[in-house]
Amino acid sequence: MYYLKQQVHHFQDNAELEAALISVVIPVYPAKSAQLELVIEQVKLQDYRRLEIIVVKNGAFEICSDADGKTLRTFEIERNVGAAYARNLGAKHARGEILWFVDSDLDSIKPDCAKIGAQTLAENPDIGIVGGIIFPTAEGNVLTIGRQRVVAVEGDETKIIDDDFSNTACAFVRTRDFKRIGGFADFIEYPFDDVDLGFKFRAAGFRCTGIAACSGVHPLHSGRASVFHEFMSFHNMLVHLFISYSAAGFAKLFAKKARQGFRLSPPSFELTLVERISALGSLPACASLPLTWSCTALS
Repeated sequence: MYYLKQQVHHFQDNAELEAALISVVIPVYPAKSAQLELVIEQVKLQDYRRLEIIVVKNGAFEICSDADGKTLRTFEIERNVGAAYARNLGAKHARGEILWFVDSDLDSIKPDCAKIGAQTLAENPDIGIVGGIIFPTAEGNVLTIGRQRVVAVEGDETKIIDDDFSNTACAFVRTRDFKRIGGFADFIEYPFDDVDLGFKFRAAGFRCTGIAACSGVHPLHSGRASVFHEFMSFHNMLVHLFISYSAAGFAKLFAKKARQGFRLSPPSFELTLVERISALGSLPACASLPLTWSCTALS
């Protein structure tokens, strides 16, 4: 990750946007490009037909989809500078009044996802973002919004759930609202880009929400069927501990997951990375540490 010291993309609210058009922004880099063609195909198969697709490549590599310049456009960044930067770049080139951020490694997207996302924003002017992601686990399909993780129950697929922030792996926002709050912070790495965006929406008076019906399905990493493994990176642990949970709440969560057969292994880092990060100065230390926690099953 190339940590950027200041916001690179700045937005002006004078662009002419096409009504009812959804601009689908898909950031991708080589390590997460295997599912890209599948994701693009599922976007094209949406019930909602007024879509343009913008693929932003972090690095130089080929994609198979035909970029015809109208329904699918591609932009290339010389090196991987992160999803927040790529999404902002895509948003600057978007022509639609709605932005739909989609991760390149989703397993599936329901065909009515775009329709429900657009309808929700149209009917709820106080909602700033509709974002969520679903993980298939032993507990069931777990909908993850921001802080909240709830087992998706059949019949509640269109229920709007409020949260402190929203996951942007599959998220809908109004283009003008996104630009007014400044978009993503270019210099913040996952998952703090989601947190920052959500807090800016809430500061502007909007709600952050999630809906199961318009959330993409994401595979669990490393084959471990546990939401705990997926979200217990060092970055996310800090989010839960310092932003989403009280210390007591975090301890309760940790104890629950430990009873389920998981524990945290010690963190590891290289001194050179710490030295590089401390030299940035302008960034909060907790927002920049590239340390990771791994989750392993108890024997």
